[in-house]
Amino acid sequence: MRILRITLENLASLSGRHSVDFTREPLRSAGLFAIIGPTGSGKSTLLDAMCLALYDDTPRLKLAPSRGEEVNQLSQQDTRGLLRRGAAAGMAEVAFVGVDGQTWTAQWKVRRARNKADGQLQQSTMALYRGNLQDGQDEQLQTGGKKTEVLAAILERVGLTFDQFTRAVLLAQNEFSAFLKSKDEERAAILEALTGTELFRAVSKAVYERTKQLNDDLKNLQMRLQGHVPLSDADRADLDQQWDAVNAELRSADEQQKKWETQHKWYQRLTKLQADDERASNSLQDATALNQQAATARHQLAIREQIQREARGLVQQLDGATSRRNQ
Repeated sequence: MRILRITLENLASLSGRHSVDFTREPLRSAGLFAIIGPTGSGKSTLLDAMCLALYDDTPRLKLAPSRGEEVNQLSQQDTRGLLRRGAAAGMAEVAFVGVDGQTWTAQWKVRRARNKADGQLQQSTMALYRGNLQDGQDEQLQTGGKKTEVLAAILERVGLTFDQFTRAVLLAQNEFSAFLKSKDEERAAILEALTGTELFRAVSKAVYERTKQLNDDLKNLQMRLQGHVPLSDADRADLDQQWDAVNAELRSADEQQKKWETQHKWYQRLTKLQADDERASNSLQDATALNQQAATARHQLAIREQIQREARGLVQQLDGATSRRNQ
């Protein structure tokens, strides 16, 4: 539920009509605010008015000593005793949004006989209206119904009993610890009414499933641990020695591997050089064969050149002899 407005008239220390509207500024956007003032200024009376309109009861009347007052010996726990002295009538009214999402106005009234200040107190009356009376929506839900019927209808819309309301929403002084120490079922019922049934159930379901999953995981881990008995000091020392020996062998193997890698690289280099040497030898053989073939050709070429030189000399001699003969 959510309180929209508190209105009271002639209750306790407050004379006349007073109203606190939480739907208007500055309270609408205030978020968090405090009710402050000197003793007797009416701070608690506002809270009394809220409880009177919703439950026909208030927390501080529960703590009041039981003693009589007026001609009919009115009990100090009687809510009619909150009517301001000297007033002929008083009222408390609360507009709120119920758990059903609708707006309602709960009203509590008390008056004296003949509407006179010295008249005898009459029985208080209660009513529940649909909507916010300030908005003109005054369709009464319970017309002329008994107070018990009205209280039942209000309880259905509020979703909290008086004890739950005063232990979770309107905590009296030093009563917060009572809420924390209450039973799980009681706290669950209060939180469900405050947060909404669907939201609370969804959160509860998620918490339950998460808890169940964690418990299952814990059980699985415990079952796995059952087959693992802790080692004795002697067994642990023996395993530590074996571990050191294995690590020493591993380091030796690493060093041997590095040596083999170095040798492998050297053999790879040697193989490459041998292959290069073989290719060079083959190239040399091919060049030698070509050189031999070229030597024969050069010899023949030298003979041809010698013959050509001798032939040119004979031709010159022939030409000279021919020329002398013709002379």
